[in-house]
Amino acid sequence: MDTDTGQPTTAQRQREMNSRGWEHVDELPSRKLSGGGYREAGSPDPIVATEHWRAPIGRLRLWFRSGPERPWEHTARACVLTERHLYVTRMTGKSARVPLDTVTECREHLDGAIAIAVRDGADVLLPPLGRALADGLAACRDKHEVPLQPFTGPKRKTPSAKAIASVTFALLFVTGLTVKVVRQRAEVRAKVAACAESSECAEKGACDRKTKAFGLRTKGTCRPTQDEHCAQSQACTTDGSCTLARNLSRCAPATPEHCTQSTQCTRQGRCSLQKPKNSYSVSTCVQSDASCRLGQPCAEEGLCSPSSYGKHCRARFDADCKTSRACTKHDRCRARRGKCVTSCRALSVCKKTGVCVDGEPNAAGEITCEAKRDEDCEKSNRCATHGRCAVDTNPKTRYRGCAPKTDDHCAQSKECTKYGRCLMGPEKQYGPRSCVQPEGYCRKRPACASKGLCSRGTSSQACQATLDKDCEQSKACTEDGQCLARSGVCMNSCAESKSCKARGSCDDGKPSKASGLIRCTATQDADCQASKYCKLAGKCRLVTKYGVGSCQALTDADCAGSGWCKTMGWCARGQYGSCEKSTAPTK
Repeated sequence: MDTDTGQPTTAQRQREMNSRGWEHVDELPSRKLSGGGYREAGSPDPIVATEHWRAPIGRLRLWFRSGPERPWEHTARACVLTERHLYVTRMTGKSARVPLDTVTECREHLDGAIAIAVRDGADVLLPPLGRALADGLAACRDKHEVPLQPFTGPKRKTPSAKAIASVTFALLFVTGLTVKVVRQRAEVRAKVAACAESSECAEKGACDRKTKAFGLRTKGTCRPTQDEHCAQSQACTTDGSCTLARNLSRCAPATPEHCTQSTQCTRQGRCSLQKPKNSYSVSTCVQSDASCRLGQPCAEEGLCSPSSYGKHCRARFDADCKTSRACTKHDRCRARRGKCVTSCRALSVCKKTGVCVDGEPNAAGEITCEAKRDEDCEKSNRCATHGRCAVDTNPKTRYRGCAPKTDDHCAQSKECTKYGRCLMGPEKQYGPRSCVQPEGYCRKRPACASKGLCSRGTSSQACQATLDKDCEQSKACTEDGQCLARSGVCMNSCAESKSCKARGSCDDGKPSKASGLIRCTATQDADCQASKYCKLAGKCRLVTKYGVGSCQALTDADCAGSGWCKTMGWCARGQYGSCEKSTAPTK
């Protein structure tokens, strides 16, 4: 409406004129209804013919043929012809009727479609007609003397077979994709139902699957996804795991009450809550000095003191054993190696290592077992396997156990026959003597001629390549071109090694002062950025420490662009040059 004059605009008058002659109806008449009219209830209006254009391909062809001379919104998708009215449902979904005596002209298109002009109303386009409707309209035209003229407008180009085929293929593809998604959703429901009925759901709360893209949870194993899954599981009663740890999709205790109300508090003394140390772990129930004394193992076996890691209770002092039933009934009143026993000789470690005699108390008051007789060492299992058949008498060593005393001890051991360790090694500052390989042992082995592993390692005593001349004389050099000794093996060069592609260690490092071994090391940022660990773990920057270079993640930006950030959420720089999950609160 015009805001200045308050009168209807020209467009509003035109729309009002176009709607005249058509009367809105709620639905088309049916043969099941009595008559066919709406307001002529007293005078029936019998149905002559009906037509429905429901085929999707046919509607697609009509849409291609639509244009200014054939408006899509005026095209009929259903038509009912009675003796006095023409009922039409257009493509827009609106239904209307018009008296047949108001039809002024019919125009026939080339494809058989008929455009019907109505006096004081909008035209309607009927697609190619069936025989019944065509005969009914022909009789109507003869009765009301309505002329039938051919369409005089420009000929519209019909869609090519290629265009129709491409659109048809697109429709079939969308239909197939929809069917696939529906089928996968049904499979998901079946898998989720299987998880809910599994034994892991009742034991660990693994009653669901992790949500993936498009709401599909087809991948992965059964796991808890809600706090209710953990609260209803057996793990809540036994371990106190009553809350979901969402970062790891595991059940874990969240409050001290979860630990104190669990059965492992009374049986094992795990009554104290220990918070996670980092983002890769969950909170657990551990022992404390007070909780260990409340459990049944303290009264029965004397396990009244927590271990250094807090994972279990142990007997550290004789006082723990003397008040227990193990002492009063079985005479096991001494605390040795975390248990209440009669003496060190009753432990299994005596037969294994020859440690069978009570030693001196340490700074904490604990009494440890030691080896003080050669007879105990000779009867132990380590005498036959490692040649440790005598008491270690070296005053510098901190170890009070068995060690080889002569070369015969090593020659009679299993390590001599398997690994060639048949000679007694030198004295050590810490720890006992051990059996070692003789000089020239590695050069006699086949791996020296084939792979260049001709030298003995200083720490592991394994044969390795430390000299370039050993590699040059091996088959690996003549056949594969691996003539350089790097990192204990023969290779072409550090630039062509696996460690260069994986870790960025592409250059030769300095020779070791002890063994002369040359190791591959990283010397520039470009090698780190081209390595596999840069893309995967964000280790893209060079860090040199003690003369040795390595690739590490130094900023959050390095971790944000890594593959671990996308897959596991490790997007923040950690403490030791690696990526970890961010602990900052999300906004």
